[in-house]
Amino acid sequence: MAGCSEDFKGSVLGGLIPGGADIKSKADFAAVMGSIDKHMEVKKFEPCNWRGVGDDVMFNVNWVFVWKATGKEIETTALVRKVVKDNLICEKYHMLDVEAITGEKTPHDDTAVKRVQELLKEFMEGRPEGYMAGVADCFKGSVLGGVLPDAADIKSKDEFMAVMGGMDKHMEVKKFVPYNFRALPNDDMMFNVDWEFVWKETGAVVEATAITRKVVKDNMICEKWHMVDVAAVKAACEKGAVAADSAAAA
Repeated sequence: MAGCSEDFKGSVLGGLIPGGADIKSKADFAAVMGSIDKHMEVKKFEPCNWRGVGDDVMFNVNWVFVWKATGKEIETTALVRKVVKDNLICEKYHMLDVEAITGEKTPHDDTAVKRVQELLKEFMEGRPEGYMAGVADCFKGSVLGGVLPDAADIKSKDEFMAVMGGMDKHMEVKKFVPYNFRALPNDDMMFNVDWEFVWKETGAVVEATAITRKVVKDNMICEKWHMVDVAAVKAACEKGAVAADSAAAA
């Protein structure tokens, strides 16, 4: 708690822990955290897939807990976003699949989730123009930044289209599986993507898990942060070159 700002805000286990969906202060957050044991017996809490961009930190948490209202053991994966400024956490969004645990809908508006799923369907069914029709001209973000050229600081729809249009020069996608869709406050949504692709420069087959955050306003995606472990992906891409060099030497 010493690392949380007094004006802390967010949603932490919203829909599960009373008060968790609309936290407006550090005191509110402390109250939510103090009541978790009344509702769940935690067996496992494993943060993983750490990603950073600007003041944001995003990651997954693998949970196992007993939901005391039903006595059922739950195994699930959370999506988390934290905003850190002046070395203090000032926002936190820790989202679980509420409906799978309680049978009740999420307390947050899921309009952004539904819109992103609609647009992803266009993309995955071979209609990228349908996806791009849902992207705002003022689009900004990072999409495989550090892996694809010019992808780390996208400032317009045109720049985003250029990045996406050049993707095939660098990677042959074998698998693209989005899942774990979660609605957040503030027109936000998050999800994971499991990737498998061939890095064409070296022929290496690369597997990666992305954490993605999108902001949807007026039915248009205006921000997209699609983050992978850049160091791990680059190392995997380079393995193909090393293997080719070894084969040539042999």
